[in-house]
Amino acid sequence: MFKNIKAIIYDLDGTIIDSEKLHERAWASTGKQFGIEVTPQMLLDQKGRPDDATSLAMLGQDRTHEIEEFRLAKLGYSMKGLKQDIVFSNFSEAVQGIEAKKIITWICTSAYEAYTRQALDTIDDLHRYKDKTVWREMYGKGKPNPDPLLVTMEMIVESEKLSELKPEECIYVGDAYSDYGAAKAAGMGFIYYLPDPENDDSRIPQDVPRIRDHNEIVGLVNRQ
Repeated sequence: MFKNIKAIIYDLDGTIIDSEKLHERAWASTGKQFGIEVTPQMLLDQKGRPDDATSLAMLGQDRTHEIEEFRLAKLGYSMKGLKQDIVFSNFSEAVQGIEAKKIITWICTSAYEAYTRQALDTIDDLHRYKDKTVWREMYGKGKPNPDPLLVTMEMIVESEKLSELKPEECIYVGDAYSDYGAAKAAGMGFIYYLPDPENDDSRIPQDVPRIRDHNEIVGLVNRQ
């Protein structure tokens, strides 16, 4: 389906690592600590968004002075939950198949450096991405703005010593509507990672490929 692909960029949370419930518990616990009832809609809205934006949405404009404290409390809870068996099955196998086609793989996440580095250091399958990951502090506006992906493309070109890399030569793999929005805004393809079809976000067009297993990506992409 996708031809002339040179790079596949992965989201982290909910795409590579099965952290959805971990983050939901972290937000709920932090909300309770700060006297906020965290609703199911709030939990849906936070998927794919940076923690500072979610913290503002949950606290409200009249409590902006508490955003950093709120974010750090949630971060601490989340970091404690990172462990070896949190990676979705077949991710590493799929990456091997993708890279066998001479396609580069990187990570672009909304998560902050502390959490991301903890994941890269803790999880064996992610060690190889220590120098191939873009996190929140590295770009300006968060998803669905294209900035995270455009910065990632620039870093791929520099790191991989490419002459150029066009958006249409890249695919972003993510699990959230904001991931889709960022890919569309950046002009690159998108693959919707959806391990549970019951959680399908209807805002993402039905012609966007949906996969339940990372190995499916191998059959969807080609270098030429």
